Formats: sequence, C-alpha cells, structure tokens
Amino acid sequence: MWAELVQRAGGGRDPGIRVLLSRVLADHEARLRTWPAAMTVHHAYRSGLLEHILQIARVVEALARLYGADADLLFAGAVLHDIGKLQELDYEAAPSYSREGNLVGHIALAS
Repeated sequence: MWAELVQRAGGGRDPGIRVLLSRVLADHEARLRTWPAAMTVHHAYRSGLLEHILQIARVVEALARLYGADADLLFAGAVLHDIGKLQELDYEAAPSYSREGNLVGHIALAS
C-alpha cells in the first residue's frame, strides 16, 4: 500500500502538490504506514489510515474523471483530509486518544 501511495503522490502534474505531498509523506512515513484511521468506526486496525487514504484516493480519482475536476488537488485532499489523526491518536502500545486528540480532535489539529 505504501508503494502505491508514494507512486500516486509522485505521479501528479502539479509540481507544487508533488513537493507538498512528498514532504508530508517523508515527514510522517513511519506513522502513516502503521496508524489506524480510527478507534472504532472505520479502519480501526494497524495500517488502517493508509488503507483509508488509498480508498479515498481511488474515489476522488473517479470523481475527477467524471466531473473534469483537478485530480491533483483532489488527491492532495485525499492524503491530507485525515492527517490530523497522526496527532489525535496515540498508537505506541495500544490505540488510544492523545491528550490533543481528546481536547481538540483531528480536524482542528490538521489546520
């Protein structure tokens, strides 16, 4: 899954988005490879966040084709939309919410 994400991130046409995503992926690789996407609702298991990102990326790829939308921008949104989960969740021993996750939540943390 990781190789697919890196390939998709490097395959875009927009150089600014390629640079942004390559930096985000490099900075967060270890956690993106292993973090769950949630505690209970969806993809609540090891590497669930990576799987979730790829599933959203496939959906937005189809939507970009159907609506003539900017595929690079939609892909960036797919990658970044839950990036705050890396701060919201703590996954050192067992999945739990971090202090920031309990107080703020992943949406605000990603801002």
